[in-house]
Amino acid sequence: MLLMFALFFVILLLVCLGGIALVHRLVDSHIGSKHRDAESILQTGTPPEEWLKPFQRRGTLPDDRTVQEKIRKSCSTRLNKLIEYFEKTTLVEDEETRGILLEELSEVRRQWASQQSLGEASARVWTEGGGKPVGEVTRDQRSADVFPRG
Repeated sequence: MLLMFALFFVILLLVCLGGIALVHRLVDSHIGSKHRDAESILQTGTPPEEWLKPFQRRGTLPDDRTVQEKIRKSCSTRLNKLIEYFEKTTLVEDEETRGILLEELSEVRRQWASQQSLGEASARVWTEGGGKPVGEVTRDQRSADVFPRG
């Protein structure tokens, strides 16, 4: 009887630990990604690589202007949702930090919206599978095709 109780307790403990690990992973993927995206945007002024991955074909981002417009629209929509998230979340240090963050993200949104040209679309070359640039192409150069700094 005591052995069954100990076995039950061990199994219950393992299930609880597994549940905690799963919740941690889910929270990090949902909330942590938003904070990483905002940090990336504020550091580079360009969309995070994760936002561009759905548009990759055979290791490259397409040159087609229609696709470039879809990329711009998708990234702008995601930026708007990111701004909405930071307007509502309690996961910022204080209201001053929230204000600074929202001001900087809104400035990036204005920059993206005011760009009339998508720039040269053929500068991006990606390796198969990894989404990493070949040679000396920087992340800023890759994103500058769709969101040139102005």
